[in-house]
Formats: sequence, structure tokens, C-alpha cells
Amino acid sequence: MMAGGFRLFVVIVGASILVSLYAGYSYHWLVAGYSLRDLALYGGFFGVVFYALVARGPPGQARPVKPHFSEDSEAFVEGYASERGKARARQDHREKIAEEERARRDAEEM
Repeated sequence: MMAGGFRLFVVIVGASILVSLYAGYSYHWLVAGYSLRDLALYGGFFGVVFYALVARGPPGQARPVKPHFSEDSEAFVEGYASERGKARARQDHREKIAEEERARRDAEEM
């Protein structure tokens, strides 16, 4: 489980336990025979179910994968940058030749 996913899990389960304890206290379920431990366990169970079904999505559903930087992607980025650099160098060279040609024609005209 990733760190972000684990934090979400802890928040959801913790919140459901707190809601369960609050509901038990508010509606006097403690008087009806439920203990704090029972309420916490029920809240934790429903929190896990909620996390599994709602926060993580249904089983078998494709989840987006966060891109990570690897040697392959680094080589791709370097290759892309070098291709752009080569294209830029070719364009600069063409511009330089065209400018020299213009300067030569101007010199001949004078």
C-alpha cells in the first residue's frame, strides 16, 4: 500500500470509529448493552469496507498508475532533447548560410 493510500485508509477507518463511538454515545447504545470496544470494532469494520469499496473502487477495475521516472524515460527525454537540439542546430546553420549568401549578394551589388 502506498503512503498516500495508507493515510487515506487511516483517516477513513479512524473517522468511522469516531462516528460509531459518537453515535453509540448519542443514542445511548452503551446503555443497550454495546460496549465501547464493540462500537469501535463495528466502526473499524465498516471503515475497512467503505475504504475497500468506495475509496479503492470495485475489484478488478483498472486503477491509474502514477508515472515514475526510470532510466528508459530518462533516455527518451534525453533523446527527444537531443533531436530538438539537432533540429535547432540545423535551422541555425541554414540561417547562417542564408545570411552569408545575402551578405555576399549585397557585396556584389555594390
